[in-house]
Amino acid sequence: CVAPVLPHFANEFGASMTQVGMSLSAFAVARLALNVPAGAFADARGRRPLIVAGPVITGMGMLGSAFAGSLPELFAWRFV
Repeated sequence: CVAPVLPHFANEFGASMTQVGMSLSAFAVARLALNVPAGAFADARGRRPLIVAGPVITGMGMLGSAFAGSLPELFAWRFV
């Protein structure tokens, strides 16, 4: 959960809590947009590739979020 570090992000980027809170929405929007295509992929190729790739991609997004240099970059990494 990223909620405990939201005040740190607000201070780091000079943003309001509302702007930083939108980073939570970026993750939700990504999930909403990619669930159906991922389901179709799983139907066609099986679940195993998604089970392996999912945590790797999520880890990349978390690592990118930790080193984001700006608020738009944070949103992009949270989308990953």
